[in-house]
Amino acid sequence: TNTVIKTVSVGDQPEGAEVHPAGTRVYVTNYVSNTVSVIDTETDTVIATVPVGDGPASVAIGPAVTPQPGDLALTKTDSPDPVAVGDNLVYTITVTNNSPDEATSVTVTDTLPSEAAYVSASSGQGSCIESEGTVSCELDNMAGGATATVTIVVKSTAAGTITNTASVTGNEKDPDTSNNTATATTQVNPAPLTIGVSSLSDGEVNLEYTDSLEISGGSPPYEVSVMKGSLPAGLTVDSDGIISGTPTQGKTSIFTVQVTDQDGTSVSKKLKIKIFKAVVITTKSLKKGKVEKKYAAALKAAGGKKPYSWSIISGVLPGGLALDETTGKIAGTPTESGSFELTFQANDSLGGDSSKDFTLVIN
Repeated sequence: TNTVIKTVSVGDQPEGAEVHPAGTRVYVTNYVSNTVSVIDTETDTVIATVPVGDGPASVAIGPAVTPQPGDLALTKTDSPDPVAVGDNLVYTITVTNNSPDEATSVTVTDTLPSEAAYVSASSGQGSCIESEGTVSCELDNMAGGATATVTIVVKSTAAGTITNTASVTGNEKDPDTSNNTATATTQVNPAPLTIGVSSLSDGEVNLEYTDSLEISGGSPPYEVSVMKGSLPAGLTVDSDGIISGTPTQGKTSIFTVQVTDQDGTSVSKKLKIKIFKAVVITTKSLKKGKVEKKYAAALKAAGGKKPYSWSIISGVLPGGLALDETTGKIAGTPTESGSFELTFQANDSLGGDSSKDFTLVIN
């Protein structure tokens, strides 16, 4: 129409103008006041005046800036490396948000290999759970440039190598997925070859014996030998370090055992086994007693390992008399007369026993 439809006041000496591609804003440079006036085209009013450099002559509008999505990166380290079988191995996982923008619902996932037994998991933010060998850590949201650390502890269960991979994901599309996973490979050495037993149990003649050297570590199978002294008569030791047999002689044997694994590593230990003579009741007979007269007699035993316990396995004491199961004493005041056939048994602390028949006469 070649007519002025609106006049808008801006700064001093406007030099240039540029319309936003969307048509919602007009930007006018003010040469003298060194400003840019921003005009809202819907209201035809200046909504902002922006100070700029000296003598602005024109305005250039660049393309819209699209915020970068969350660029998550993950690194993983292991310690110690190498590690011994049965020792703890610690994985340290570091997650970094390389984007200037927030990453949301950040999750670290680590499926543990079969050679690693789960011990614990923790994170600097959020929380971790483990289920059927998979560790999941919900780190929640991470600000641009932020880092978070996850620590996973496992126990190595077999010699060789352990390879473990962890990954990270978020809600946003990641422009670079090549750094979303990391792998740590750990050398697992056999545990040191060890004879774990500190002392061996006592035994008794004619009583079956079993104990163990508690061999562990090294590289099975093992070769076990007695390099000095000898085992008690009747006992042998196998390649698993099990000492067994039935002792035939009461004495203390001091000996040195040596264990060698398939790699040629050897360890030795000085040990002893005390074998007690078989327990036996030494009392020859019981003295006679009289009705209504106080009575006392004591059963005696030798051999075995004290203390003893006593019992009657056949027959019944006369009325008024009782057996002390700890001391073997028979005491009381008989209330009936007769000849009483009795079988007493002594048991020692190793499980050995001895029994003997007696006749107790009460007149």
